[in-house]
Amino acid sequence: MSKTGSASANKPLIAVLDYGIGNLRSAQKGLQFVGADAQLTNDKKLIAEAHAVVLPGVGNFGACMTALREADLEDSVHDAIDSGRPFLGICVGMQ
Repeated sequence: MSKTGSASANKPLIAVLDYGIGNLRSAQKGLQFVGADAQLTNDKKLIAEAHAVVLPGVGNFGACMTALREADLEDSVHDAIDSGRPFLGICVGMQ
């Protein structure tokens, strides 16, 4: 659903990156609890359109980067950060 969809028209769209590892559901549920339209996604277009991006991770930075590269999302992460939109990296040293 896009950030202009009727079900989420008044909620910020937050892309929770689904790249095969990380505490995805916990991040999504926490964001939904505070009123966000938190979507688990690996869709580059949705990531680019989101109001904010969350990168759920694990305690191992190397494993995180390997998974991001294998999911072809490394550039999407860089683009989100460079855009100036809110970006939260969890458990990978960015929080």
